[in-house]
Amino acid sequence: REHARNTRLRKKAARANLKETVEKLSMRCERADRDNLEKRARGAVKRACVETFFRHRARAETDGAKWDEVVTDDVELWQPVTPHRSYRPSEVEKTRRRSRGVDALIEDAASLAVLFRSLGRRGPNAKTLDRAPRFVFEATIASRDQSEEAIEEAFATSDVIGMHWSMRTLDGVEFGLSREISKNGMLVAGFDSNSCKVKYVEFVFDVETFAPQLRREPGVAQPVRCRQQERVHRAHALHDPGRAH
Repeated sequence: REHARNTRLRKKAARANLKETVEKLSMRCERADRDNLEKRARGAVKRACVETFFRHRARAETDGAKWDEVVTDDVELWQPVTPHRSYRPSEVEKTRRRSRGVDALIEDAASLAVLFRSLGRRGPNAKTLDRAPRFVFEATIASRDQSEEAIEEAFATSDVIGMHWSMRTLDGVEFGLSREISKNGMLVAGFDSNSCKVKYVEFVFDVETFAPQLRREPGVAQPVRCRQQERVHRAHALHDPGRAH
């Protein structure tokens, strides 16, 4: 009789222990699911911020408020020294340029816009087309796996993303270019751990392979004139004709 009672007590204790273990595992799984959902959501924000960063730069966005939505106040843009574009001498640090803050990003985007607007300006169609040659900027994560799942995982699990990028004109020949212009390289994007906004972007590319493409084309704006043209570009974009003179 005593043995039977002890057996029942042991079974009861085992059932209680099993129930407690299941409850703990369930709570752990629920917590893991919540953490995973949160990481996925933060990853989606980071991805949206860096894609918008590229889009603003390609469009030469001049509205600082729009930049503020996707970058931190102390955002930094690193890139090689580019003799084919204008820049502030104070930005040069050894062999690289560092543009810091939203205003500096806007100036850099304006410099890029001036460069593309000058391409083919002496071509037969340049006067009939009231725009610059179109170009496309593409970036992919630095991974063999380019599936949507892999991209989501990369942004969800790290605040630093390595990417391959390329940029090329789409209709430069229509503007009189002898051929389309392109360049490619690598970049590293870093994100703020709290806001998920872009904290820094570093572009890496070979200037020596890109500059000859520009030198062979007539009419490309020279850096000494770019600063004035950038002010004009920003003034027009801001709908303030008085600043363009």
